[in-house]
Amino acid sequence: MASASRGRAESVSEVLLYVYDLSNGMVEALSPALIGKELSGLWHTGIVLRGTEYYYGCLGVDSSPAGKTGLGDPHRVVSLGHTELPHDVCVEYIRDLARYSYRRSSYDLFRHNCNHFSEDLSLFLTGNSIPMDIRELPDDFLSTPMGNMMHSFQHISDEALKALEQHSDHEQQRNPQSPRPPQ
Repeated sequence: MASASRGRAESVSEVLLYVYDLSNGMVEALSPALIGKELSGLWHTGIVLRGTEYYYGCLGVDSSPAGKTGLGDPHRVVSLGHTELPHDVCVEYIRDLARYSYRRSSYDLFRHNCNHFSEDLSLFLTGNSIPMDIRELPDDFLSTPMGNMMHSFQHISDEALKALEQHSDHEQQRNPQSPRPPQ
């Protein structure tokens, strides 16, 4: 009986949310003057499980030792709960997220970013959401005139990049000997 409870205790892992302010406090200080609304930060998040931090960005899903992402120390660390899922199940789920839902090409600064990834992974691991202020940040920003304008510019630039990639692919098919531009 003791070994069964000990095995169960060893398989329970705390799930943490590392929250980084990419603006280093500038958004909180300047947002009222610049956008007419106070925002508390420009949040990037990663899920920490068993000492590894998993996160999503414009290059896709990645991982590193907790707190070693190159973003410095987290602004705050939030306990999201615990998981009893085996490590291999967790890693396979993260791989599936990277393969199907959080590909490099599906990144969107406002609608499909690191915080959406953290939310989906947290719900799978613990059944709990990440904090509401982080989940609502894109909508808070997009509700401002500047946010609306930036979203329009982002959409235009995304479409231009897709057109360039399609043109490049078409040219590569027409002339397979020409070197492909670095990506």
